[in-house]
Amino acid sequence: MTHWLSPNFFAFFPSTVSTAGFLGEMLCTCFNSVGFNWIASPAATELEMLVIDWLADMLKLPKSFMFQGTGGGVIQNTTSEAILVTLIAARDKALDVDGSGNLNKLVVYASDQTHSTFAKACKMVGISPRNIS
Repeated sequence: MTHWLSPNFFAFFPSTVSTAGFLGEMLCTCFNSVGFNWIASPAATELEMLVIDWLADMLKLPKSFMFQGTGGGVIQNTTSEAILVTLIAARDKALDVDGSGNLNKLVVYASDQTHSTFAKACKMVGISPRNIS
């Protein structure tokens, strides 16, 4: 039996189960665009930058959060990716401040309502399961 929520199970692939998600996936497949950087797909990258600026504007964030300013970002495909990228950024920032030898001292806090991939992401970035609160 596969235990999908086990922290040792890393082979989960997201599925598109909503109608909107299915149509979006079909549209992406038709274009077959590999949009991981500007060189590979300038149009997809420019569109992503525009959408992120729209979102920042709708949330009334300052220009420093937008590509128009000094900010920016990327749109993550899944919650799992977003959690992993966030933990990597937080880990790297903490280790820059405290020194790279302090990985075993890092502690993360989350509620009991946190997404199931949180523990897996912590494990992937090297945070001990004992340090998850």
